Amino acid sequence: MKNVKRILSLCLAGVMACCVSGSVFASTAENYSGVHPYIGSESSQSSGSVITPQEVVKPTAEWNVALKGQYNFAGRSNYQTLYTNYYFTGKYSYYVGVTNNSYNNLRVRVLSLTSSTVYRDFTVAPGAYVTYPVTGTSPTGSQIYLEFTGSSQDFEGYIY
Repeated sequence: MKNVKRILSLCLAGVMACCVSGSVFASTAENYSGVHPYIGSESSQSSGSVITPQEVVKPTAEWNVALKGQYNFAGRSNYQTLYTNYYFTGKYSYYVGVTNNSYNNLRVRVLSLTSSTVYRDFTVAPGAYVTYPVTGTSPTGSQIYLEFTGSSQDFEGYIY
């Protein structure tokens, strides 16, 4: 009986571990191919590997889109709210494109890091691709980031 309880406990722990996993990762425009084989490693833009996230933490590092160019992102999560690894600066306006690879709606918000401003709030239907302009920002005064919410998230996209 103890062995049965022990086996059931291990099975339950395994199922729970799978249910709470979440990741988001990104790559630079130069190396983005839609395939993300290096989850868990971190390196510079020039090396060509995928940058790992802060997962469910708002970003603290800057990505100047005017200087560095397009930023590509992708993420998967069962239920956690996910954020881009970086906040974005450098432009008066941006374009955000998102593909929802899941079977559930994905909510995407473009938010200010320093105020309560919501620059854009949209939902991407299952299997859909959308692109939206983001306006009202300042190249030096605005710090924006993307927030992703939904159940069983699986998405990819870019901001430029």
